[in-house]
Amino acid sequence: MDAPFFKGVTTMKYKKIKLSDVATICGHHKTKKANDVLLDMVYDRPFAPSIAHEYIEFNTPDAIEAYEEKTGFLIDKKEVETELFKGSVYINVANSCVLIHIPYMRDTFDAMDNRDDWYTKCQFAMLISERQECDFFKWTPKKCEIDHVFYDPDWINKNFEKIEAFYTQYKERAETAGIYNEELAEEYKKVHTAFEEAKEALEEVKKRVISQAQGDKDKVGCLTVTKVIRKGSVQYKKIPIIAQMTESELDEYRGRGSSSWRITF
Repeated sequence: MDAPFFKGVTTMKYKKIKLSDVATICGHHKTKKANDVLLDMVYDRPFAPSIAHEYIEFNTPDAIEAYEEKTGFLIDKKEVETELFKGSVYINVANSCVLIHIPYMRDTFDAMDNRDDWYTKCQFAMLISERQECDFFKWTPKKCEIDHVFYDPDWINKNFEKIEAFYTQYKERAETAGIYNEELAEEYKKVHTAFEEAKEALEEVKKRVISQAQGDKDKVGCLTVTKVIRKGSVQYKKIPIIAQMTESELDEYRGRGSSSWRITF
């Protein structure tokens, strides 16, 4: 099967386009835009499953069983990866690809002629799986339908330009994001190193300031140096009866205290 060749794609560095996103990239999704897909790919944003997605996942085995019963064709899932695309496609024993559509909480189906997003998915499924025919199987618990779609190379050549333009834009954004992230990481490392060095220098100066203080509270130049005494925590679990215990009695169950120095301006 002849397919457009996208020049300059480096498969080792960039993410691949998912089959589920081709309709969005081509401008056929009702709410999601191509830029949303681009940002997902550039910044590796995690997929957040919706109730509809969980409903589809739960019912997919029943839909597959219904397809096989209706057509007499068993199907297997095939993992596919090309220069641009990566995903999975169902293939039946008649060597056609199969797409399963499960509408969320609906028992009616749209016509294929009214759904450019469906037709787009079918064409690209055939392209990446190198098949000439596709069964678009629509299923609900109450009924099912099949739309049989043939590969249209003229349609692919016309619409593949959108995929090329999107992927070029994605690579540019990915490069920019990568360079920015590297610069940001280097900046953090420099600031963190300077911070750690400053902490070490501050501790050294602090020791020298404390050594000049006389008593538990003193002035060293413009600095006030105070010794802070912290009592240990009371281990209440070891006390048989807490009520009406004096502070001195509680001290018997108190852990070791600590002291430190506070320096203020």
